[in-house]
Amino acid sequence: MRSIKVNLAILFAAWAALTPVAAAPFSATAVTVTPAAPEPGDIDGLAWEKTRAGKDSNTAAAEAAEDPVHLVKVYVKLPPAGAETYRLWIGDEEIREYGGFKHGIFFKVYDPEKLAKWSGQPLSMARSGRTPEPLGQDFPRLQARQENRAGSPGVPRSKVKDLLAD
Repeated sequence: MRSIKVNLAILFAAWAALTPVAAAPFSATAVTVTPAAPEPGDIDGLAWEKTRAGKDSNTAAAEAAEDPVHLVKVYVKLPPAGAETYRLWIGDEEIREYGGFKHGIFFKVYDPEKLAKWSGQPLSMARSGRTPEPLGQDFPRLQARQENRAGSPGVPRSKVKDLLAD
């Protein structure tokens, strides 16, 4: 019985490799970057990074609780979920972890320097193992660096889950 399952799996893999996949062009309609209040897991990760950079744990935890997390939402229509994976790039940097929301994909950015580096860079996406295709959107050009504390005027304290609800 096991050899039948293995043989069926091999046949299916061979069929899938030979079956042409309709190339649905990727296109994004918008890219947004919104500062948000860090969630408990974000605070832990930010504090850990600060302690690695040499800060004592109490100072790192206090600063991390005030640092905003930037939520990047890419409004893009992807083919239905399946066995293929899709890879996202900003310029020549691959975004290795992202999640989905109703209108596309999102990821969090903890380092404001990344936002500055990506400013104006083109976004592209590819099926795993294929050449990236432009999404037709560039990463937003952000205003001059604002105060990074989430409690500062002009920096909202919205929760990530609220920002993903639309």
